[in-house]
Amino acid sequence: MGKFTLNLIILLLLLYPSILLAAGIQVSPSKLDLVVTSNNASSVTLTVTNPTADVQVFEVYPEEFSELISVNPQSFTLEAGDQKTVTVTAKSDKKQSSSQTLKTNLAILANPLADSRFQAATGAKIPLSIKMEEDKGSAGLPRWTFYAYVGAVAAGGLWYFWWHRRKKQQTPA
Repeated sequence: MGKFTLNLIILLLLLYPSILLAAGIQVSPSKLDLVVTSNNASSVTLTVTNPTADVQVFEVYPEEFSELISVNPQSFTLEAGDQKTVTVTAKSDKKQSSSQTLKTNLAILANPLADSRFQAATGAKIPLSIKMEEDKGSAGLPRWTFYAYVGAVAAGGLWYFWWHRRKKQQTPA
């Protein structure tokens, strides 16, 4: 092996740890699933960890459906080894007429705060699935069918009592 090749291998081995730890990110869970009923919102949390030796600035945002998905906090700084809990909230779509499932990614970017080190942004994409459903009553039916049923029973009861009272008035004593 030549002297140049040996020096190159030694140089790469010395630089490897600093390149590996230049930027990093750890996120759990690796997949998010939400179920949102009409006129409601649903939330889930995820944990973002800084596994590097550097202070990093993190940004979290949905790639699509930003009008329905909110992230809190959207941007934060983590010291080496620290972690942060992020809340992802999805609200129902006002234009929704039936059940549907929305799929997108939650993007998480990490940038080292120090200017003197190697600058490489690291990112992760967490699959996010949002199932939009109609709000259902206790019997598993949509809420409007419950109210229609209650209204029909009440109208039937009123009609029965009116008919029974009328019949009682018509019978001779």
